[in-house]
Amino acid sequence: IFRNNATKKGLVPVVVAPAVGEALLQAVEADPSLVIKVDIDARTVAAPAIGIEESFPLDDFTRYRLLEGLDDIGLTLRHQDAIAAYEARRPAWMPTVTASTTTTTT
Repeated sequence: IFRNNATKKGLVPVVVAPAVGEALLQAVEADPSLVIKVDIDARTVAAPAIGIEESFPLDDFTRYRLLEGLDDIGLTLRHQDAIAAYEARRPAWMPTVTASTTTTTT
């Protein structure tokens, strides 16, 4: 659940081998200004100053979403023309969702 939700918010949950993770942690503790580069396009994480470059798994769809900056609404809006065409063809007798107000009397 975390991985899926993180990517929808633009976070990249990079998974590397434990030894690589430990090396990165130790290097950052020794030098907090260490540059770590996460390349979504290449699916790599790198810390050139300490000679680390590792690939990480990232499925094509998630990679596409991250590179395009798309959330669920953005993905839906890419189909806006098709949605509008469907709504135009939709029979008027079918139920719709509209704003309404409710009044109660006492």
